[in-house]
Amino acid sequence: MLILGNGMQWNTTGVRVAGDGTEGSGAAQLKEPRCVYVDANDTVYVCDTVNGRIQKWPKGATTGTTVAGGSEGASSNQLKMPLGLTFDKNGILYVADTENHRIQKFSPGSASGTTLVGSSLNKPYGVAVDGNNNLYITDHDNLKVKRYNINTSTLTDVFSSSNKPYGIAFLSNSSNQFYVSFDSSPALELWTVGVSGATATLGSSSTHGEPKSIAVDRYNNVYVADKGKTQITMYCANSGSVKTIVGGSSNTSPSLDEPAGVAFDANMNLYVTYKSLASVYKFSLI
Repeated sequence: MLILGNGMQWNTTGVRVAGDGTEGSGAAQLKEPRCVYVDANDTVYVCDTVNGRIQKWPKGATTGTTVAGGSEGASSNQLKMPLGLTFDKNGILYVADTENHRIQKFSPGSASGTTLVGSSLNKPYGVAVDGNNNLYITDHDNLKVKRYNINTSTLTDVFSSSNKPYGIAFLSNSSNQFYVSFDSSPALELWTVGVSGATATLGSSSTHGEPKSIAVDRYNNVYVADKGKTQITMYCANSGSVKTIVGGSSNTSPSLDEPAGVAFDANMNLYVTYKSLASVYKFSLI
């Protein structure tokens, strides 16, 4: 058990909530899962990346249901190495269809997606929706973060970088401030829409090895899935302190290996994607 900023404590023994621990394409299996999203009903959605699909796992389920993709390809009902997903307030699913270089939109109950952004992207990795119905995209190999206005169907560059952007997450109750992680840099950057240059940075080579997905909780604490150091790192908003909450040298069960995704449910329980264990684990808030 770890005592964290804001008086929060998490159990360090995880419970598997998606995947059965074996790689495969069956309903109970995942293969190299990456991004994870948890809705208000504690339903887990995960990028089942190598299987080219998004899997839905209701609370307590032992098998998943495919809600997007299902086989590798470029048709409207297929995905190729999806690395990012998010939902808007209307329950519409947006997927970073990475190797197809496009963003796919899936309406609730629809097995076929609509391409929102395609030819201008080069391996989109992360997606996030703000409160103004804008979709933000980390355009990894173009070294840019882009904004797609869902209402007007317009795409604009938010900023360019010398590093490859990976994860993206908005501050709580904010539509204009977000953090971005980078594949080729250990530091996270805080960006404010309309402001030139990053307004703050988090981390360095001493705290991060290879940051991947990021999450921000209701208190604006920032969490990083650090593949290089095999840990989940927390930046406490109130104190500025840095803590390892899963993996690293902590007594975590199961041992963390290749964390790729991090998310929270409405009760502040922590969800971590174990890429090498083909599973998503939940660490309960105590």
